[in-house]
Amino acid sequence: MVARIRFVKSLYHVLSYNEKKVHESKADLLIAAGFLRSKEQLTYLNKIHFFQKRISQNQRTNLNVVHLTLNFHPNDRLDKGILIKIANEYMQGIGLGGQPYLVYQHYDAAHPHIHIVSTNIANGGKRIQVYDREFKKSNSVIYQLESTYGLIKIQDHMGKKSTPLIPQQKIKLERIRYGKVETGTAIISIVSEVVKSYKFASLAALNEVLNQFGIIAYNGVEGGKMRAAGRLLYWVLKENGEKIGVAIRPRYIEGNPDLKNLEKRFNQNRISRGPQGQRLKNLLDKSLKITNSQEEMHRFLKDHGIRAIFRKDKEEKIIGVTYIDNATRTVYNGLELGPQYQAPVFYSAMQAKPGEKETSHGHSETSEKLPGGKIHPSERQTIDKTLASAIQTSTKYFPASELPTIQVLPDFHYFAYQPAMEKGLQLTRENRKIIQKGRGLGI
Repeated sequence: MVARIRFVKSLYHVLSYNEKKVHESKADLLIAAGFLRSKEQLTYLNKIHFFQKRISQNQRTNLNVVHLTLNFHPNDRLDKGILIKIANEYMQGIGLGGQPYLVYQHYDAAHPHIHIVSTNIANGGKRIQVYDREFKKSNSVIYQLESTYGLIKIQDHMGKKSTPLIPQQKIKLERIRYGKVETGTAIISIVSEVVKSYKFASLAALNEVLNQFGIIAYNGVEGGKMRAAGRLLYWVLKENGEKIGVAIRPRYIEGNPDLKNLEKRFNQNRISRGPQGQRLKNLLDKSLKITNSQEEMHRFLKDHGIRAIFRKDKEEKIIGVTYIDNATRTVYNGLELGPQYQAPVFYSAMQAKPGEKETSHGHSETSEKLPGGKIHPSERQTIDKTLASAIQTSTKYFPASELPTIQVLPDFHYFAYQPAMEKGLQLTRENRKIIQKGRGLGI
């Protein structure tokens, strides 16, 4: 069992997130403790106002909403009755048993878990000290609950040294679909495989590879304590780049891929990936020379396991590129390969190719003048055969082969590797109207 505790200041976001899950039949409300009505009688507005009355008694505390999750091993057999007992005993153990709280059982992940919404403001306005250093109080309660209910111990919560968790079955290198697989197992399996088999020379390059599979090695925000301390956490990402689920620490992953150990690999990989750079350059050159159109070029690169991730700034200007060779599992940025492979140069050459257009003879119509130079008609037939053979015979599976070969994404400095902190669910226009009308009505 693993607990994740967050203190936030937006009651609306936290409550709306859980209520939306209930509305979508992806969650159930199990407990409404400390409220004047039963959980069946409570409306969304009732819950908002009840919490607001309590929170308003203390104007000094900004982080006055508690949003925590209790996560269990997929093999734990937990019915609603046991989950209710565990939730009540956990809240009592951490000092929030006398507070109003809502407990939701979510069904959007492959492992059993519950969300609890409460407040750390007691009746009368006193702030309750819920946490201590390293959440020792919470961990002590978890140990007791694991023993009482025979729960599988996912990790040594208090241990300074931890044994890596080795998944019983390796997960295929493909994008994690949150809720379809057990998140922790998927992160551990994929990160372990990527770190062992891919050759990357920076954290940004590693994240380009991991992002293919919906994972990020997160090192905190610019200027934050986490980055200053050189810490990493591995998270699953939503399609929009936001983190979701529970983070996995490097020490629970085979090889302990923390920043210190990764930096050692950066230097080793720069040397060991050397010969593969020439292969990549040859394929990039060939893609410009022998293909008739952008579509053909994309297919050629795809069938050789090559992906090009271009980055653009806020003004939509192309400023960088990372080439991922999923066939040989090597990663380069444009600067490392040479001037002609830098982002603006290669992107312009690629864009210079015409779009797909069929002629009456069934061949793609294009100019003889291509970015790779002028091609003599006598060479065209040989090139066509080479291209057709490469595409027809390429049946080997490459990781991320279902993803676009060429992608243009916002620069990682403000998107891919620094996703916004969880902002919760935005209130709908309808809910805002309800809240405005209900304020001051005492319901």
